[in-house]
Amino acid sequence: MKEKTDNKTFGFKELGVTDLNNVFTPFNVEDPSSSEKSFTPKYFANTIYKNASKSIELDQFLRELHANGEAEITEQIAAELQEAVSRIWGYTVLREVNLLIEKSK
Repeated sequence: MKEKTDNKTFGFKELGVTDLNNVFTPFNVEDPSSSEKSFTPKYFANTIYKNASKSIELDQFLRELHANGEAEITEQIAAELQEAVSRIWGYTVLREVNLLIEKSK
């Protein structure tokens, strides 16, 4: 018998904000050493991996997100991801990540 899991898929093509007029604006990368110009899954995952990952589980999630553009997310990973995002970026990025987490449930 297959065990039921509560894992859901978290992913995106480009991270940004959809304003109240329903217009999407991608977040810009302000790191001059990065070749990325917007928040792609590769940039997002690599930045957290280098600067804020605190567990093997989050490392594995970030590797999968970096490689595939999406990854299985658990409640534990969601909490760690929210903490990491809040330490690196401002409220607007955290809000959009929280919306993506909610959509993945």
